[in-house]
Amino acid sequence: MLFSNDIAPGDAENVVPSLTISDLRLSYGSFEALKGIDLEIARGEFVALLGPSGCGKTSLLRCIAGFNQPTGGSIALSGTDLTKVPTRNRNIGFLFQSYALFPDMTIEKNVRFGLDCRGVARSEAAKRVQDALELVGLSNLATRYPRQLSGGQQQRVALARAIVIQPDILLLDEPLSALDKQLRQRMQTELKELQRSLGITAVFVTHDQEEALTMADRIVVMRNGEIRQIADPEALFSAPSDAWVCEFVNAGNLYHGKVETHGDDMVGVRLGDHSSFRARRVEGLDPADSVIFSPYHAVKAHPAPSGTGLKVAAVRYLGLAAELQIPDGDNILRVQVPVAQAHDFPVGSFVTLSADPDDCGVLPLGGIAPTGMATP
Repeated sequence: MLFSNDIAPGDAENVVPSLTISDLRLSYGSFEALKGIDLEIARGEFVALLGPSGCGKTSLLRCIAGFNQPTGGSIALSGTDLTKVPTRNRNIGFLFQSYALFPDMTIEKNVRFGLDCRGVARSEAAKRVQDALELVGLSNLATRYPRQLSGGQQQRVALARAIVIQPDILLLDEPLSALDKQLRQRMQTELKELQRSLGITAVFVTHDQEEALTMADRIVVMRNGEIRQIADPEALFSAPSDAWVCEFVNAGNLYHGKVETHGDDMVGVRLGDHSSFRARRVEGLDPADSVIFSPYHAVKAHPAPSGTGLKVAAVRYLGLAAELQIPDGDNILRVQVPVAQAHDFPVGSFVTLSADPDDCGVLPLGGIAPTGMATP
């Protein structure tokens, strides 16, 4: 076996963190790429670094790998300070976006390269290469060259090369972004299953919210060189820490409203002339406060008699669902219905809307323009 996994999947939070990052800073001249990052990652966890371009996620990954030397702070792996340790001595597997395979080497030699650099005996190297290729389903292609493989197969070779050295941690820099949608989704599943079966710690950089939510045990949301929130996918999606995080992970379904009523555990939010909803209470909100309302795709539409309620302005087909676009005041409410029910909501028809308060959230406005607002 490539790894001796002595922790069960899901038990990572019960063991000593394998990666500890403290007050990590990185500057390029006057530009601060990382501004005091603090992060602990437990052994066996799959953590995604998520954020827009330029937020610092790749800079953080490269610091962990040793490609970038931090301006300040520290990086420790299983208690050992790696901050100034050269990359070659960190025992870290790195999976690049571009695969970075050697075109003049066979698949077997590409996977064996890291073992050769470490002086692993030929017999041991051969066994580990065979095991790695079997894990990624390419044991029958060992004698081929990268040019003879598809993009998905080349990515599997790069993955085998990264894990064959038995790394302490696996770093992945948007490794699936060059693949088409169907192949990318399949590789997401395969990569996650492989990581769990090996029990290896993994840090994954992506700008794709869906990819992070699908694959990660925890997600680190970054912006402007800082961490804005660390949470598991469910908590991040249902309880974002602030309006910007809410906007980033739930773009397309945020609305501008005002607090209408204020109870012990619920607030009433009015979005326009015809729609109001209840949501979980948030500390610090008062009646008439401007807020961001996020129903997390939970709003349901119901046909209404002509001339009552809200009017459907447009219908957009999304495959298995149809999106109703319903103006109300400054907002354009976007409500999805099964495509088979789209005929019940033609353009110009009237609807009423409802949502379970437990599926709705509200946050202080925080200076952002909700994506669900109508354009002037």
